[in-house]
Amino acid sequence: MYRVLTLLVICVCFVIGLRAQQLPPTKPVSVNNLLSDDVNNDLPKWQRIGAEYRVRVESFTGGAFKPNNEDAYLLSRLRINMFLLPTTWLKFGFQGQDAHVFGKNQNPAVPPYQDSMDLRQGFVEFGDIEKRSVGIRAGRQELAFGDERLLGNANWLNTARSFDALRGTVRHAGFHADIFAARLVKQQDGEFDWSTPGNNLYGIYGGIEKLV
Repeated sequence: MYRVLTLLVICVCFVIGLRAQQLPPTKPVSVNNLLSDDVNNDLPKWQRIGAEYRVRVESFTGGAFKPNNEDAYLLSRLRINMFLLPTTWLKFGFQGQDAHVFGKNQNPAVPPYQDSMDLRQGFVEFGDIEKRSVGIRAGRQELAFGDERLLGNANWLNTARSFDALRGTVRHAGFHADIFAARLVKQQDGEFDWSTPGNNLYGIYGGIEKLV
């Protein structure tokens, strides 16, 4: 008799904040964007702040196709963002993350379920890797390319994923290429997260944005 694995996910997301230099939202403007505008309109243009709070309930039964293997728990994640833009070609980015799990019976409350307040991103960027023809970003950051099957930020997980990395981006005539050297950040609840020496990752990712 086949055992049935069920997963119930109820996801409620409250997002306050807007990434620095993000393009204007399409109409109709959401309440979340209005909130972020209200916060940042009172700040100098070289400083942008924001926050994101996510809550999700997960429940399963018959995990790993084993009898009496069930659990239900609450996941919460708070992110606090700050961007400093002293010039048009220089940006400093910081993101703190506080991830917790409540009511979990199976397995300990450790990553990827829980990682108390830690530095998820902290980088300096020259140029702009998202918009300009040339950009360089150095420090702790997300790496996500294509459909993220090989390399991504695993943002669905409560603690997600980040890298200590150096990344360069070039765009020209509809073509873009990213060159990077990175180490995966090892998450440890209750301790500062460090990347593991020797666990190195190097790559080149490119694509054609338009043919004509």
